[in-house]
Amino acid sequence: MSKPAGKDDGPANRSARRVLKRSPAEPSPDLEDVLQHGASLRQRRLLRNLRPMLPEILAAGILQCMIYSAFILNASRSDWNNVAIVCSVLFLLPFAVALALLGFRRQRNTFSIAIFVTFVCFNVAVAVLSGLRIPVSYSALLTAYPIATIAMIVANLRLHRSLEDRVALLDFPQAAQVAARLAGHVAVISDKTADIGAYDRLLIDTRTHHNPDWSTFLTKAYMVGVDVTPWFNFLELREGRVDVGAFDVSHLAYTPSQIYYSKAKRALDLIAVIVTAPITIPLGFAVWLYIRALDGGPAIFVQTVGAMAGALSTCSSFGPCIMAGRAERRARTTTGS
Repeated sequence: MSKPAGKDDGPANRSARRVLKRSPAEPSPDLEDVLQHGASLRQRRLLRNLRPMLPEILAAGILQCMIYSAFILNASRSDWNNVAIVCSVLFLLPFAVALALLGFRRQRNTFSIAIFVTFVCFNVAVAVLSGLRIPVSYSALLTAYPIATIAMIVANLRLHRSLEDRVALLDFPQAAQVAARLAGHVAVISDKTADIGAYDRLLIDTRTHHNPDWSTFLTKAYMVGVDVTPWFNFLELREGRVDVGAFDVSHLAYTPSQIYYSKAKRALDLIAVIVTAPITIPLGFAVWLYIRALDGGPAIFVQTVGAMAGALSTCSSFGPCIMAGRAERRARTTTGS
């Protein structure tokens, strides 16, 4: 008895019928077909991002091997096969740390992340060597550890400050000036249908590009994995200073840990002032007496300086009084002669 049409017509049966209907000469679809329909092809950037870190990676590996070998020679050990295994691990360790740091390259806490990743990788390496029952010198490893940490901190800083990213800037009225400040290392995109697969980072102007005209283009950038960054934030990362004209307090965002850290730092500053007061107060009084005896004028120079958001702050110091006194005496001498 035949089944009524439409019965037991599940997804598996429909897929089987599509395979039977396909011509034997028809090629099966692959990723190249997807690219022909508008998908973007991303460029490999692992080696390109690793290149700025190579000097510190090699230096850390070589120095660790030298330190470990020096400890072994000093101990008069002759198990060179074990030394070779440990030195190989120490030489490859900075490469492993660097690969792990590449996953955190968009994070701004460069020091903390480098220290944490190096600590974890170093302890894993020591644990593996111990688990394999390979005789190691823990004092040598402890001496080599700071070398690896310092080298990877510097390498992480170089990674964040490198211009290895392929950067594009969306067109806006000041795009030419921004591109000039980046020494011409960016391409200015004005076509909303341009292919962005060749770029790693896309710089935008928040006032110009957060609108319906650019929304489709920015959505595509987010979907293909391109980092979308405001141009002034990128300049701050590269130049190490804030663009005052584009800065706004609303751009700042703090975590609770940062707030707790600022309070702890303020408490530490107050404690340091109280602890060092028996030294700084007599020293300051001695400097005041010396300036009064040398110059005869005011010993403390007070000036008003600009602070954040146009506020004014009063600053007091000893040094400028000496120069002011000397200039005044020089003027009196010139007038008298």
